[in-house]
Amino acid sequence: MAQQTIAKPGLPEAKPPPVLVVLCGGPGQSQNTGLPPEIESRLFGLDEAVELVEVEDACHRPKQMREVLRGTRAERVVIVACSKDYPEIELHTEARKAGIDPLGLQVVRPAAGRVEAVLAGAVARARAFAGSKPENLKTKLAASSQKVSRRSFFTLPPLSYAVVPTFDVRRCVAYEGCRACVAACPSGAIASDGDLVTVDRSLCQSCGTCVAVCPERAVELPGSSADEIEAEVTALLDAASGTTPPLVAFTCADAELSIAADWLKVAVPCISMLPVAAILGTLAAGADTVGLAGCDRSRRSDNEGIHGRLGYCRELLTILGGPGAAARVTLLGPASSHEVVPRNGRRESSPSEAQAHLFGKGAAAETVTRLAGLYGASAMTTDHESSPTGMVALDREACSGCWTCAGSCPTGALKTEVDDDEVSLTFDPSLCTACGECARTCPEAETGAIRVTSRTDLAAIARGRTTLHTEVERNCESCGAPVASAGMIRRLGELLGEDGPALTPRLGRFCATCRVF
Repeated sequence: MAQQTIAKPGLPEAKPPPVLVVLCGGPGQSQNTGLPPEIESRLFGLDEAVELVEVEDACHRPKQMREVLRGTRAERVVIVACSKDYPEIELHTEARKAGIDPLGLQVVRPAAGRVEAVLAGAVARARAFAGSKPENLKTKLAASSQKVSRRSFFTLPPLSYAVVPTFDVRRCVAYEGCRACVAACPSGAIASDGDLVTVDRSLCQSCGTCVAVCPERAVELPGSSADEIEAEVTALLDAASGTTPPLVAFTCADAELSIAADWLKVAVPCISMLPVAAILGTLAAGADTVGLAGCDRSRRSDNEGIHGRLGYCRELLTILGGPGAAARVTLLGPASSHEVVPRNGRRESSPSEAQAHLFGKGAAAETVTRLAGLYGASAMTTDHESSPTGMVALDREACSGCWTCAGSCPTGALKTEVDDDEVSLTFDPSLCTACGECARTCPEAETGAIRVTSRTDLAAIARGRTTLHTEVERNCESCGAPVASAGMIRRLGELLGEDGPALTPRLGRFCATCRVF
């Protein structure tokens, strides 16, 4: 299990444990997968945080791998396999026996010409791995497609590890009414009691859909966390810089596909966990094309989540770059050999020095803005049910100024700002996910006081936070504490019917503590 590094006052911060990279040579061919010296030097020559060892037939000899793992202080391991037929279950089991977190072990098999990029991405992902907790792991029967050795074939049952998400209570805003993960979970495994989110381990399918929809990045999914995927994509594209614009394929763990060797693969539990920002953000960071290689579950026509996001991405790209641009996002099917010829043989963008921002609030608006800039678009609006951003409109006549909407907004898109005796409701479209929580909690929703639209408005995003409504705040004549807005007092008077005109002037004079009847 990963250990926490604690910096003591007056002492230099402890270095994180290194990443162990194991190069596997074929039987009797120790150099079968050896790295060319120039690649090894560029990747690891000056990097003390990487241990590099070469083991003959490592991926087919799990027992030998245990000894290698026991001899390292690394807690994150990348095995460069010489073959796609390796006993994955046993490798993870031996890693566990050696004290290595099984979720911190990756097995990659880079194609010729892609070794540097794939290894750079795998090491970056390993470094971003924060470790798992006991509640993140559950055992399951291994899939029939997973390879096992002859010896282990007769040892039943073959078990593997599945990851179960947990939630960082310091980030989770369920107490503010956020139900994004609950609503999105395809298996009904996530529930909320109003303050905390819980996961039914028996129902969880380890798909990671909750990661895609969480605005606060509160979902912890060790091995496939938002931090790990962002780190891998950034490193992949950085290592591939200066070459033909790369093709990046996000692949389901259970996908049985044959993808052309020129794709750079990023493994995810299920492509359902990819938000719009992850798909378009990979393009904006330098990829020519993004492919989604799904399993049977993710390819089904009833998977509205991923198909809706794909539809949005294609519509947006068509608006920005014309009909041909939609092909930059594609759903890869079985035995896909989708080969894309770069439009101009060069990158339209280069990777940013900062890590790609692919998950969480603000990521979609940031990605759309950057992508629009690459296409030379300064204004663009599209309404789509899967838009990752939304717009909120307010009817000032119907709004009572209770500010319930701001209190229930899980992303902070709606906020109240106080200036002397005035309170303003402000809105930032870059943070809005069109969840509709504000409209659901608005007491004046039936009168159309607030409306939420699933819309991407580039000009509105560029303007930033704007004021939707301002009300005068009435303060207590006795203690000076806020009582209510003028609009709220007016609305209360209306609800009182015939007695309203006489009682309204008195409603705003004193707070609940000072009021005497």
